[in-house]
Amino acid sequence: MDQETLKRVPHHLTSILEPDQFINAAEYSKLALSALKSIQSRNKIPILTSGTGFYLKAFLLGMYPVPEISIETKEKISVLNKEEKWKLLLSLDPGLFEKLNPNDDYRVSRALEIFESGVNYSNMESLKEGGFLKEFSGKVYGFFLDIERTELYKNINLRCQTMLDAGYMDEVKSIVSRYGQNCNAFKTLGFNFALDYMNGGKTMETFFQEFSQSHRNYAKKQVTWFKKDTMLKKVNWNTALKEIQNIEKWFKDVHKK
Repeated sequence: MDQETLKRVPHHLTSILEPDQFINAAEYSKLALSALKSIQSRNKIPILTSGTGFYLKAFLLGMYPVPEISIETKEKISVLNKEEKWKLLLSLDPGLFEKLNPNDDYRVSRALEIFESGVNYSNMESLKEGGFLKEFSGKVYGFFLDIERTELYKNINLRCQTMLDAGYMDEVKSIVSRYGQNCNAFKTLGFNFALDYMNGGKTMETFFQEFSQSHRNYAKKQVTWFKKDTMLKKVNWNTALKEIQNIEKWFKDVHKK
């Protein structure tokens, strides 16, 4: 993350990166903290909205420094099947073996990569850096929007259609013309299907089915993640709005005194 990026950080974290740029959870946390402090300095209430639970958790609770993983190490672990990875993890760290889900291939693989790099994965937890909640002494309210699955998927389909109607494919073509088809932006949700369609590999109907399905799949993962987060209270949309209004009223009353 360069200084130019930091200078562009407004009071919100949208439209701050170019399509070919990448930001990890640690860098995101620094930007989020900068934006939050800016909001607080103006006697306003910062509201964090997050669809990526890992980044939210990193900002609130901090992160441990992750060692650089070589391409050779990644390749060595990637050729193992799930059962082989699981057995290897058991031999390396039985305690971590008990904590992780064997179907969570990403975290199992990540742990093995870190072990292979000469670092004990379990010991990294004590090396956490940052974490907004460590230095914040005020009240924190956390909500998770729990929407009935049929309504949620209906909203997602409508949103995907709205994105297309608003010029989504024109945006894709513009990014390709400026940055090429290997641009980092095309690793994000749905862009790979757009490229296939643009290159003549799919019909519009097939593209939209896969495009909307990818968003529904991601929403399902979000629901699973946030339901397990003990910091968040499960509420519906109307309750969330009322809670936010109550916080705003409390904040104004405090500053009247």
